Amino acid sequence: MRMPRATQATLFGDGAAACVLRRAGWREGSRLHAARVETYGEGAALTQARGGGTNLPQHSPEDHHAPNPASDYAANHFEMDGAGALRLVLQHGRGFMERLWPGLSRSLGSITWAVPHQASGLALEAILDALGWPAERAIRTIDTLGNCVAASIPLTLHEGIASGKIRRGDKCVLFGTGAGLSFGGIVLTY
Repeated sequence: MRMPRATQATLFGDGAAACVLRRAGWREGSRLHAARVETYGEGAALTQARGGGTNLPQHSPEDHHAPNPASDYAANHFEMDGAGALRLVLQHGRGFMERLWPGLSRSLGSITWAVPHQASGLALEAILDALGWPAERAIRTIDTLGNCVAASIPLTLHEGIASGKIRRGDKCVLFGTGAGLSFGGIVLTY
């Protein structure tokens, strides 16, 4: 990671998590209600690693132990325009939520818990405010785990369950953003 400002470097945590879904038994109420993914290409340069892969390999194609002279150090590290990404999230977030689950662009309604990607405390508060969702109905781990990127959603879900906040039968919305700029979300009953 190439972090030009200390405020960016302090946001990131380190963690790994996964969720295993299985078909619920006929007496269980757990279910997946909705899932949606959208990408807005105008945000491609806001969170990126320009190098690597076949486009700009880090190592020379002739000698895999030698650096690629066409590549530079900065191209092989993650770069982020956090303010620009947040602006784009706020621009498209309400529409995405409405398409995921009608009514979510205005309130949580029948949903018990929001399990958001933990990008930053400021971003989390701005998104909840823009959607009209109360902060006390969002599981928050940014303060203890930092931004664990894609792992932050399953880690936050686990924390909500382990703490006893999320209980069987609760309806939850899990959502986040990623490079691209991509949005993803699901609505489920735990």
